[in-house]
Amino acid sequence: RIMFFKLDYTDQKKVNLFKKKYKNFFDIIIDDGGHYKSHIIKNLKNFFHCLSANKFSHYIIEDFEGSGTIIDSTLSSEMDFSVETASNGNKYAYARIDTPNITFECALDEYVLPQQGASVYLEMDYKCSSEFQIGVYSNYNQSVEKNDLLFVTAKDEWSKIYVNLTPTVSSSIGANSFRIYINQRRTSNNSFSEIYFDNIKIIY
Repeated sequence: RIMFFKLDYTDQKKVNLFKKKYKNFFDIIIDDGGHYKSHIIKNLKNFFHCLSANKFSHYIIEDFEGSGTIIDSTLSSEMDFSVETASNGNKYAYARIDTPNITFECALDEYVLPQQGASVYLEMDYKCSSEFQIGVYSNYNQSVEKNDLLFVTAKDEWSKIYVNLTPTVSSSIGANSFRIYINQRRTSNNSFSEIYFDNIKIIY
């Protein structure tokens, strides 16, 4: 069941009423509000206590505006990404694969996601000099299964993509959690490959 709430987070009186009514109510909160550090910190202070008390609850800040991210490079990666600042002040992640390196890979933190056909999507903004792959690590008690989903073609301008994770998540019977990953490989005919990404979130 999905419920919608409309709230102006700059109206502290209404925020206080909301906090009181929905304390310990939400399993997941995704902050996609103001993209300045002061806004993010204010929202975190206001809404963190609206999270439920169960161990699977998450408060997610979905961009790279200096308050931490929910994504990190994996052991398969030969380099890390950096957080850069655009001329308008927006922050984004950037990775460049230079010779002789070949592989960059990063993954989101582990998520417990709904199964049995429930809709699960990945949303992200990106641009890149060469194609990259999106996939899912399904984590079981004794093993990890890597599921390659699709290749995303090169884009010179910022673009948005939605990826349907539903079939993979629902077919991973017995998985305890999932990690969505991004993998880019430099081809032998290119001296480097670049990828930029921002505003990553899981929707379900």
